[in-house]
Amino acid sequence: MVGRNLQQHPGTAAKIAALGHQVGAHTYDHLQLEAYRAKGGDVVRQMALTSNLMPNNADLPYYFRPPYGAWTSDVAAAMNADFLVHLGFFGPIDWDCDGGDWAAWRDGKDPLLTAANYEAEIDRHGKGIVLMHDSSADAGHLRDKNRTLALTRILVPRLKQKGFEVIRLDTVAEIALKAAPPAIALCSANGRYLSLQQGEDGQLFANGIDHGQSEKLKTVLLGSNRVAFRASNGKYLSLKMSPSKSVSAVADKIGDWETFDVMPWPDGRVAFRAFSGGFLSVGLGPSPELLVGELTEYPARSGTFSFFAYS
Repeated sequence: MVGRNLQQHPGTAAKIAALGHQVGAHTYDHLQLEAYRAKGGDVVRQMALTSNLMPNNADLPYYFRPPYGAWTSDVAAAMNADFLVHLGFFGPIDWDCDGGDWAAWRDGKDPLLTAANYEAEIDRHGKGIVLMHDSSADAGHLRDKNRTLALTRILVPRLKQKGFEVIRLDTVAEIALKAAPPAIALCSANGRYLSLQQGEDGQLFANGIDHGQSEKLKTVLLGSNRVAFRASNGKYLSLKMSPSKSVSAVADKIGDWETFDVMPWPDGRVAFRAFSGGFLSVGLGPSPELLVGELTEYPARSGTFSFFAYS
């Protein structure tokens, strides 16, 4: 889904998702990302704008295909440096079989001929991802000529007769496993990692000198820039029933007190706002390294974090 089209046609993508289809991201403006980045463009914003318009929060992370299949290490580095983009998208998704549907419609070709081209490509590969377009992101005047619906109605029955199966990409086990949001460690402004203290209280302190097992947090993406964290003891980070406003890994399930809003911060850092209205912070409370939910309108630097993603 191209973000600007999601915005122009509200509700359409949600209907598609409700039919059982996997809805993926294709940037907001359908730009060649490396050329855009090289000229000072913000590739992270292209993803963030699209994410906020996506309908299928239950399917996080969103699978992502870069426009034109163009991808570079510089684009990857920029996206991976952002907390929500790194965790909320999986890709790049490329393709194996391309029968040239968009060019066929541009040239006024018959869907029967185009279906034959696709069938030959798919027969040659035997399996894989098939590239097709239901519209033309960069040539609006060609949209009325699009015949991909007719192409699909011809092609899919032929493939099924040959024994091919048409499936969602996230049902392929080896792909879905790689797409799962990675575990992370959060590094506070004091240069130490949030670390789980073993014991019944499950409190977190910013005293980890490295990102080991006690610092590992499993992210649970909740959509709309919200996240929950599960610590290495299997419990969720929570502020509920904490007289000292300290954060403890004690919750068995995710509720309001286990949900945190994500606020981007300069220099790639991030802040987390709790249900109470406070921001996660260190350097306050009974211990100078205790993680607490500080009530403030805006987080101080002690309430900002960088992150490390475990491979």
